[in-house]
Amino acid sequence: MAKKRKDIINNSKDAKIEPIIYMSKKAPIETQDILTELLSMRGITKVMIFSSSKEKLYSYERWGKLEKSFEEDDIFDLYKAVQKQLIKIGKKKLDHTIIRSNDSNIVIFNTDKIIAFLQCDKKAKLPLVVIKTKRISEKLASLLK
Repeated sequence: MAKKRKDIINNSKDAKIEPIIYMSKKAPIETQDILTELLSMRGITKVMIFSSSKEKLYSYERWGKLEKSFEEDDIFDLYKAVQKQLIKIGKKKLDHTIIRSNDSNIVIFNTDKIIAFLQCDKKAKLPLVVIKTKRISEKLASLLK
């Protein structure tokens, strides 16, 4: 079910058709089952879940590697920038944030144990996606040791 990390980096010609899924050995076994509801929603293009130490636990890319998609470094740069701005206005912790652009929406959730990043297109129902992402983030955080 989950592809090895080297398969993600060396994606084949079929990667545009088939989703790319990566699951770390440190991720809870129930991760795929918990995420099924979210991944089946319309408009979800990318989901990445990291531990608090920024180790990738899970990633899903619906259309394979796309040129207009965030990479791990971009995600953490964005996360740090938003967190820095929140500190300037007196907020101590980034719980979640939603970034909207012309062609996609980005949702970032932070718990004590995980950072969940989700990218969806304009077809996704954003309020529903945010609620489900929050619930799933909390479930996964409770399963991590």
